[in-house]
Amino acid sequence: MKNLQTYQTKSPYSHGDEVIYNCQPGYIKFGRIKLRCNNGKWVQSTPHVQCRKRPCGHPGHIKFGSFELVNGDEFVFGARVVYRCNEGFQMLSPTDYRDCRADGWSNEVPRCEAKNCAYVQIENGFLASKYEHSKNNYFPSSIGQVISYSCHPGFLTPNKEEWPRITCTKFGWNPEPKCLKQCDPSLPFAHGRFIFLNQQTFREGEEISFSCDEGDDTPNAEGTATCTKNGWSPAPHCDTKTICEGLLLEHGDIQPRKDQYQPNDVLQFYCHEGFTIVGPASAQCYPFGWSPLPPRCKEQVNHCKAPANIRNGSIVDDLLEEYQHGDQVEYECNIKFVMTGSKIIECVDGKWTPVPSCTLEEKKCGPPPSIPNGHAAGTVREEYIHGEDVEYECEENFVIVQTSLARCLHGLWELPRCADFSTKCARPNMPKNATFASAVPLKSQYDNNDVLSYICDSRLREAKCVEGEWLPKPECKDLCPPPPQIPNAIDVAEPRTYESGEQINFLCEKLFVLQGPQNISCEDGKWQLPPRCVDVSTVTVQHSTDFPIAPGSQSNPMPATSDGISSRDLLDFLHTIHAAGKSAALKHRIVVYKCPSAWLPFHTPLVFLYSKISREAHGCA
Repeated sequence: MKNLQTYQTKSPYSHGDEVIYNCQPGYIKFGRIKLRCNNGKWVQSTPHVQCRKRPCGHPGHIKFGSFELVNGDEFVFGARVVYRCNEGFQMLSPTDYRDCRADGWSNEVPRCEAKNCAYVQIENGFLASKYEHSKNNYFPSSIGQVISYSCHPGFLTPNKEEWPRITCTKFGWNPEPKCLKQCDPSLPFAHGRFIFLNQQTFREGEEISFSCDEGDDTPNAEGTATCTKNGWSPAPHCDTKTICEGLLLEHGDIQPRKDQYQPNDVLQFYCHEGFTIVGPASAQCYPFGWSPLPPRCKEQVNHCKAPANIRNGSIVDDLLEEYQHGDQVEYECNIKFVMTGSKIIECVDGKWTPVPSCTLEEKKCGPPPSIPNGHAAGTVREEYIHGEDVEYECEENFVIVQTSLARCLHGLWELPRCADFSTKCARPNMPKNATFASAVPLKSQYDNNDVLSYICDSRLREAKCVEGEWLPKPECKDLCPPPPQIPNAIDVAEPRTYESGEQINFLCEKLFVLQGPQNISCEDGKWQLPPRCVDVSTVTVQHSTDFPIAPGSQSNPMPATSDGISSRDLLDFLHTIHAAGKSAALKHRIVVYKCPSAWLPFHTPLVFLYSKISREAHGCA
């Protein structure tokens, strides 16, 4: 019979012999199980007595979780229950199930504990210094732990608080720490004005209206601009209706050829056979005219002598005695110094384009932080200077993508990434007018950091496999002309053609401030509308409820002047603020001081920056 066993054995059994049976392990019997030999057959003396599966009782509840019966429908021998943790909790025990065995439930009831909150890296922001410098003591954080963070200049927290607090919950950090781009509506722009009431700052995604003076046009029909990561878009400009006149190129051709061109139109320049183009091969029409200026076609071009050395920097490649027209040279700054101007100069008909300069960067970085699934290799220091590198390594089954070096730049770490080793990239579909240029046979899948080369309209391009996607995405788009050279700006961009998606930054000369986006992008062969560099003396006084308009008012007294500061020094300071990408109207209000003639031999009023935070005042020298 099923599930029975006996220890009474003999052979053979006679008619009338009886045998008593017990149940197998894991089963229990109800009554006495006896079988009798009756005319050669075994007959159960008590037919209603049987073996049943041994019950184990309730398996036990799990705190912060639940269980499910997956084998059987009762808590009896052979049953299995599987435990799960609630959302926001994680299993501590190595086994997530219990089996009902002959001697009861296997192992202990599993345990669940709340998930910890990991160290958080905030784009364009940072944690309070005590968390950054002692992260091993604070992270991972337990549920209920509260930390605070702030944003870099030019960015705002979602609630606009300077030091908001976030709490570790079972779902992670709440609210999610974010730093949104801040756009300033108070800076003036030519021939127009913003329309806003009490809102002094605008965050990324918020929209503002503006109006233009009579006879001027807005860059978009609605007369609105949206705050984006790159500033106001479209850039809030009001321009008189502008056209660019047609050009002539001696010993060459221009395409397309027209008598007049509209802003954003792009021209291509070609020289006749036997002539060399001196200057850009393309130009774009802007509200201020053509940029860059059109080239010349020459039969003979001059060579260049060795380029000049720069202070606190050097030339990357070996130095030659002579360079041909079109040759380029790249510069780099020493550690602790930052470059102003284009790092690449070009020999153009015997003359080099302007060389860059290297200036001291005093901002420093703290210890290199951990990254998801990776960390800094070797011993780390408490402080690093601008330009220093630190090697990183990934945990097992993860691989560094793009670069294994973290670099300290302007007081912030530029960090590498660790990707799952098993992540692959499928062979990409090549865009129209593109062909693969790889010398090895193509594969169906590629590993992280694999590089594919392809040709777009005779131009060689590359894409790298990074965490399952190709960067940059393989595509063939028109090239943009060399960047616009706006009046009163320092040339910081390389004098070359640019691919769609590439960006350039702008920096104004001293005594000028940037009006418009700090950077623009190349989109489908055309540059976005660039900013302007406005004479700082034209910056108007902004009305504020926080600060008085007129200095010396008894009801709203202005801060007293102490040792003072010269107008040129102050303008240098204002230039420094804009060069660093900060908004002068973010934490400062601009007012005007007129000093006695005995103190300042200038007719232009002194522009004064009054800090909301420090309340420090500078006056007249």
